Amino acid sequence: MEFKVDSEKCIKCGLCAVDCPFGIITPPEGNNLPGINEERAPYCIKCGHCQAVCPVGASSLDYEGADESFYPTDKVFVEPKKLADHIRLRRSVRKYKAEAVTKELIGELVDIARYAPTGTNRQPVRWIVTYGHDKVHKLGEGVINWMEKAAKENSPYNKVLPLAAFVKAWKNGVDTIFHSAPHIITACAHKDNMIAHIDSAIALTYMELIMPSYGIGTCWAGLFELVLA
Repeated sequence: MEFKVDSEKCIKCGLCAVDCPFGIITPPEGNNLPGINEERAPYCIKCGHCQAVCPVGASSLDYEGADESFYPTDKVFVEPKKLADHIRLRRSVRKYKAEAVTKELIGELVDIARYAPTGTNRQPVRWIVTYGHDKVHKLGEGVINWMEKAAKENSPYNKVLPLAAFVKAWKNGVDTIFHSAPHIITACAHKDNMIAHIDSAIALTYMELIMPSYGIGTCWAGLFELVLA
């Protein structure tokens, strides 16, 4: 990681140092520009805050994955009412068109959702995209097989979920698991990560809030997650 400061732009406000969560950036003093505390440098989580908070765009970072193109100095944000309306209008969608979403568009959505916050900015979330009704149906069938077995064994889940009813509807041709969706998007992280489920859920939430802007409906597949767990 390399931290750079443009001497011609820097106004020595010290915001980059103040906002650094681990105190890695040293504040400007006298004629000295903000710099790096080499002892603390290994603790950098590459959050990019030092670059984001600079009011004149004087600081920059050089590391794998750094995106210097996305630090507008005018800090344009969505109007509060528009964002509030967007969140309020969010709905779970359980009726889908047969047409598939292009891989290019899904890739674009994943690229946006990867900006979701993660613990100490480790960004452990990985994405699995299931394409095609046949593959989706096969995964749904696996969930139903588990449900059918759990229902016969008097599983405690029977008290909170109508497992037998789900199975019966499935056998009558109703997809009670994925609602005939053309895709499944799964977020996951390594099992050794203690907050893998939290980071993954946050990332999926970002994804869900993004998709309506692209005309795509979504629904959390809680029954699928239950079986995976």
